[in-house]
Amino acid sequence: MTTFPEFLRSRLQQSGFATEDVLSCWLPLARQVIATHAAGQVAPLDGVQRLIVQQDRLTYEQSAELSRRSQFRRLNRILRRAAAGVDVIGERRLVHDTEDGFDERLSAVTSDGGDDGDPLDAGIRPEHLPGYRCWEHALDHHDPASDVYCLGLLLVSLACGLDLTREDDFLRFVEHRRNLFRINADLHPVLARSVVLMTEL
Repeated sequence: MTTFPEFLRSRLQQSGFATEDVLSCWLPLARQVIATHAAGQVAPLDGVQRLIVQQDRLTYEQSAELSRRSQFRRLNRILRRAAAGVDVIGERRLVHDTEDGFDERLSAVTSDGGDDGDPLDAGIRPEHLPGYRCWEHALDHHDPASDVYCLGLLLVSLACGLDLTREDDFLRFVEHRRNLFRINADLHPVLARSVVLMTEL
């Protein structure tokens, strides 16, 4: 039995993960999370501290399951504020000339047009956070949807050989999230699509 960070570092120093390795490691965790949700609980996926690896399979102790924490009022207020408009203070355009003509535009958003809510919510907005956390965790909100997001982070970590606690790996994920073939050209398309869907903000 080992921790996820130890397991990930060890495998990445060797040969990494083939598609079959990714699925045999990740699917048992996904099934366990589904069972946890069916029991009305949430998985301990606010970070990876409570994840363990047994026989190359991700899991957690049943005793680590958590009660759902709901902050829907604060969450909705932040989402409304983010949808109301933003001031873009910088923009970066990336153009990649490839056979498929890939072209991606990234914009930096730094101002959300004011804050009319709880001062505790200041600075919290839908964004990817370093590590294996969902932005809603910063609001003390933890539900099945945030578990799905974290499962997506674990999936991309295995499938693309990324340690999302490392700044350079995290930034690569954020930059190439919609085209993960930039990170792993051999990535199975179903895994790539699954990561995109699971890690939507």
